[in-house]
Amino acid sequence: MFLTHSSNTHPMSKWIQSSEITYWSAVELAVSVPWFMVQLRKNSTLKETSDMLLSGVDDLLRLMETQASDECEVTSVSLVSPAHMNGGTGWKLEPLAALWEAEEPDAEGQTADVYELTSGTCYARSALGTPLDSLRKVQVIADFR
Repeated sequence: MFLTHSSNTHPMSKWIQSSEITYWSAVELAVSVPWFMVQLRKNSTLKETSDMLLSGVDDLLRLMETQASDECEVTSVSLVSPAHMNGGTGWKLEPLAALWEAEEPDAEGQTADVYELTSGTCYARSALGTPLDSLRKVQVIADFR
């Protein structure tokens, strides 16, 4: 989730004749959770691309579902992970290979997200703080390879 502040509205927004589009010079991250950098090819003939930041798994899955019906194609997906997830000292941008869903062992019906990177490394996001190796019945919900 991203927060926007009117003081960060980019001057270019004044030139756009649309009530639906606003350009921002900065956005704030509302919470320290992973998000996604997605590259889209808007027109296969022109090879025009666009980069999008998505704030959640549901947003990413919705985009993947609609890409077939629109004139766009997802060409790459990267995970932007906070330090507490990636074990580093700051945010990391890493290519994402697949998104998995796992069951929490101590809470029936509760799921966790597992992110598989192209390097083979996996990160888990569990609301209960369950480590990756304790999650059960992991299944792929999106494959980006």
